[in-house]
Amino acid sequence: MTATHLLNYLNTNILITPERLKFLALGMLILVIAGIFIGGEAPGAGSLFPPPWDKVVHFFAFGTIGVLAGLAFPRLPLGVAWVLVVLIGAADELHQLFIQGRQAGLDDLLADALGGLAALPVIALLRRWLLKG
Repeated sequence: MTATHLLNYLNTNILITPERLKFLALGMLILVIAGIFIGGEAPGAGSLFPPPWDKVVHFFAFGTIGVLAGLAFPRLPLGVAWVLVVLIGAADELHQLFIQGRQAGLDDLLADALGGLAALPVIALLRRWLLKG
């Protein structure tokens, strides 16, 4: 079964409706952001991923935040979704200034911003798919 067949099956059997996906994405978005901020305060959280892998984690984590935000708020323009990702990344870096053993970095924020940027075409494709359904 190809991905197209799977998507058609899901659409025709109404397992995933745009409304359900919007709420699922919102719930997941809240969980991911909470995980970053709450988990970031755990002892040793700053050393979980050694360089350069920490930048890869930032890229994918904030790309995921971008996709989830784009699905949770389908009328949100793509540029605004990207700015939202960057603001959340900046808030995370600011938050780290107040946590012992953590350090904020513009390099992390850059990885966050690039992850959010990479999410934009994914958001556009998913939105187009949802409009067809």
